[in-house]
Amino acid sequence: MPPVAITTIDRHDERHEMDPLTQSLLGATAAQATCGRRLGRAAAAVGLVAGELADLDVLLQPLADPALPFYWHRHFTHSLFFAPVGAAIAMLPFLLSRRLREQWRWLYGASLAAYLTHPSLDHCTTYGTYTLWPLVNARLSSDTMPIIDPVFTGLLAVVLVVAVWKRSRATAWCGMVLAGLYLSFGVYQHERAAVVQLELAEARRHAVVRSRVMPLPGSLVLWRSLYEFEGEAHADLLRVPYIGMPAYLQGESAPLWRIGQDPLAMQWSAHTREVAIAFSAFADDWVTRSNGPPHLLGDQRISAAPGLEPLWGIEVELADGIPRWRTPGFESSGRRLGQLWQDTWHGDRYSPLPVR
Repeated sequence: MPPVAITTIDRHDERHEMDPLTQSLLGATAAQATCGRRLGRAAAAVGLVAGELADLDVLLQPLADPALPFYWHRHFTHSLFFAPVGAAIAMLPFLLSRRLREQWRWLYGASLAAYLTHPSLDHCTTYGTYTLWPLVNARLSSDTMPIIDPVFTGLLAVVLVVAVWKRSRATAWCGMVLAGLYLSFGVYQHERAAVVQLELAEARRHAVVRSRVMPLPGSLVLWRSLYEFEGEAHADLLRVPYIGMPAYLQGESAPLWRIGQDPLAMQWSAHTREVAIAFSAFADDWVTRSNGPPHLLGDQRISAAPGLEPLWGIEVELADGIPRWRTPGFESSGRRLGQLWQDTWHGDRYSPLPVR
C-alpha cells in the first residue's frame, strides 16, 4: 500500500528492533575480521558506522501516514540488494583520510561486510524486514532472536575490544564464528519452542491452522506462542530452558480480526479501511479488535504479556473515523520486562505441559 499522508513516528518505535549497540558491534566485528589486516583499527571504525546505517530510514518517516508510522522502517535500506549502495554511503566520511583513500577498495569491503550484517540480524527478529526487496515485496522474519539479548551483545563487545586492542583479525573471526553459533542456537531453540507449542495445542485438542513462536526480550528461554484455531488467536508464554523441562504460562484467546467480517468497518471511510488493511498485512494478519469504543486493532505478535495485550495498534473512533497509531502496551512494558528477566532464571509461574 502506498503512503497516504504525513506524520512523525511514535517515540517508542525504536524499541521493536535489534538494539543499535548490537548492530554496530556485529558490523565492526565483521569489518575487522574481513579487512582488519589491511586497514587496522579503521576497519572496526567504518564497521561501527556501516553496521547501523540502515536505520537511517527514520529520515523517510515523514512520508508515511500518521496511522502507519512503521511503513518505511526496515524497508529498502534493509534489503540485501541495497547493501552495496549503503556501504558506499557509510564509507564516505572515512575518505577524508588520505591513507584510507589510497585503500578505498579495502575500506569499501569492510563497509559492505558490516552493512550486510544489519538486515541479516534484523531478519532474525519478529518485526519483519524487507530483506529481499525488490525481489520479494514483503516483510520477512525467522523469529529466532530477541530484540535484546545481553549474552549475544556482551559476547560481541568482549571480542571486538580484544580484536581492536591487539589488532587481531583472528580474534575478530573467532567472534564471527561464535556469533554464528549463537544465531544457530536461536534456530534450535525456536524449533524446540515450536514443538512445545504443538504439544500444548494438541493437549487442548486444537487443530492448529497456522502458528508462530517468537522470542521475548532478554534471552532465548522465553517465547511468545500464537496459533490460530477456529478463527481465534490463542496466546501463551512458553519457557524453554537450556536444561530441564519446558513449561507454559496460560494466556488468552480472542477472535482474529478480518475486515470483511467486521460490520463496523462498513462505517469507516475508504482511507480508514485502507489503513486497517495495511496494518493487518504488517502484523501478518495476527490482529484482534477490542470492543471499544474507541476500537483498537492490536498487533498480537509482539507483547511481553502472556495474553492478548498488544504493544501497539490502530485506534479507530467512529466519531471522526480517523485512524490513530497507539502504543497501549508500552505503559506496562517496563514492569513486564522485569518479570520476564526473573522468569528466565526462575520458572515458578510456569506450569508443566498438560497431558493429552
